[in-house]
Amino acid sequence: MNTFSDLLDVDTWASLVKAAPKVTVVPAEAAKEAVKALDQWMTDHASHTDLEDRRYWSAALQELIEASHIKGVEPKTLGTALRSMGLTLWRMGDGYHAAWSNEQFTILKKYFKL
Repeated sequence: MNTFSDLLDVDTWASLVKAAPKVTVVPAEAAKEAVKALDQWMTDHASHTDLEDRRYWSAALQELIEASHIKGVEPKTLGTALRSMGLTLWRMGDGYHAAWSNEQFTILKKYFKL
């Protein structure tokens, strides 16, 4: 018994996965707005240094929305977008917060051609 399907063989399963439509829970425009929000935050706020001496930024999702003037994006949607892009999120008393490195931002900016 395999872990992906009890009915299909590996090759058929892989073919189905490759043929699946490329849709996401988060619309591409919301993801682009999220990357723009990170960019604005990085411009306006100082970075921190992690345990490996890498630069990173962190912010509450609500702060990111307010600082970047994102229109029509709720914190939940922003959080889902950021989490789906591999960023670290955690819950605090004032809502969810995100952290991202300069390297992550560079990769996302290139991917979304911003």
